[in-house]
Amino acid sequence: MWAFEVLPLWWQRQDVRFAAVLGALLLLALLYRVLLHGYKTHNARLAELVRKRTEDLQLQAQRLLQVNHEKSELLTRLRIKSDVFGCQAHEDALTGLPNRRHFDEALARDISRARRSARSLVLAILDIDHFKRINDHYSHASGDAVLHEVGVLLTATARASDLPARLGGEAFALLLADTTLEHAQVLCLRIRVLFHARHVGQRGGLAGDVQCRRGRGARRRHRLFVDAARRSRLVRGQARRARSDLCG
Repeated sequence: MWAFEVLPLWWQRQDVRFAAVLGALLLLALLYRVLLHGYKTHNARLAELVRKRTEDLQLQAQRLLQVNHEKSELLTRLRIKSDVFGCQAHEDALTGLPNRRHFDEALARDISRARRSARSLVLAILDIDHFKRINDHYSHASGDAVLHEVGVLLTATARASDLPARLGGEAFALLLADTTLEHAQVLCLRIRVLFHARHVGQRGGLAGDVQCRRGRGARRRHRLFVDAARRSRLVRGQARRARSDLCG
């Protein structure tokens, strides 16, 4: 009897199949490592790109904030300058009172209002006697101090509805609405007494003139002011000649 054995082909052998399976697993592992490395590299590039873009956006945001801050500061400075220029245009720098321009505007407005409502409007013009003598015998700084104190007195004694103003030089005005002539004269007398109480040792006084117009009989602004100013000069001249101050 003959005995024989049929050997399997090489690819049918168990060791070959095991080696093939092991090789396939190694190849899959290598492919996985390659894909994972590529994925990590791509993510790292994306993260770096996002970081750079974020830094750029932050820098732009900081620049915009800085520009906005500078713009706000510029607007604030411009607003402050505008307020200062507005005050300078309508305010006397020495006394802090409304200046002649502001007074003229208010006078025209109040005369028109008094004409429509038939209410009284009183204009008081005050002047510092011997003011040149104060400047010459003491100093211009003393004269400025006297002007400043007159402004303080007018502000302190006037009502909220009144308008004290400096017309220029040593001339002041007080515009009083809804006021009787008697009350205006009493107010001017009070201002004069308070002025004397502060300047007993100085050769100077306050002279004043009071004009009253009612709405229905009100004249044009320029005519009213000129009449009051002319009479005020006469009163001040009388006070200087008499070497005394008065409210007339």
